[in-house]
Amino acid sequence: MKLQKYLYFLLIAVTIISCRQLKVNTPDDSKNASRKAELALIDKRLSEEYDSIKYWGEHKDVDDWSDKLEAANAKFEADLLAVLNQYTSSLFHDLNFLATTVTSPDKKLSAYSWDTQMGGTMRDFQTIFQYQVKDGIKAEKFTGIGENEEVYICTEIFSIETMNGIVYMPVTFMTLTSLYNYTSVKFLIIKDNKLIPINLINSDEDMQDNVGVEYINYYSEDRTNIPEKLIDFDSKNQILKIVRTDDKQNVINSFDNYKFNGAYFERQE
Repeated sequence: MKLQKYLYFLLIAVTIISCRQLKVNTPDDSKNASRKAELALIDKRLSEEYDSIKYWGEHKDVDDWSDKLEAANAKFEADLLAVLNQYTSSLFHDLNFLATTVTSPDKKLSAYSWDTQMGGTMRDFQTIFQYQVKDGIKAEKFTGIGENEEVYICTEIFSIETMNGIVYMPVTFMTLTSLYNYTSVKFLIIKDNKLIPINLINSDEDMQDNVGVEYINYYSEDRTNIPEKLIDFDSKNQILKIVRTDDKQNVINSFDNYKFNGAYFERQE
């Protein structure tokens, strides 16, 4: 009798262990596998298109290189926008062949930046923002348009909770000339299915939707007096830090601090 009980419990134990080890393919597993396969094909196609941009950027000795490069950029930009607007599974997907792909802390805003190879001493970077809206996702290009025609990459995205909702703070970088660079932080909010600028910082006694600093490019290997980040955000104390420069626009290891007062960022003395 004892032997029968022992065998009975042994059978139950073996069955439980086997069930735990057995992986059952659920409908969700199949969907995830399908999404991964889909994204892999998208990655391959976009990567090949971007390789074409780099190719013509490196072969400017060919007579019609400029037309070829412009056409390659137009195709890549159109296809990237189509993918980011159409495929929900692409939301916050890391396209690692680009210059940068960064995402906000709440995973609701991403930035995709690349070098068009069409610039000279002023590098021609382009950036597409992809963000979550009520009905899905939306993507649009924020560079190369408007009066200023900014051409920047996005290197990081901070965020802060405000009375208007979550405000996103993308950090951007531009090369102005072979000597001068410019870095800034912008303030954006998702509202009515749009990504729009919002005035959130009191800079020079005027409310602005961005703040930045122009500085001389530094090539020296000795960076002991240069901070790792030129723009940083202390989320715990809600302080935005913007690097300072000397009279000659050289970066120094000092910051202007802007404290969030509940309504906007104001400079601390």
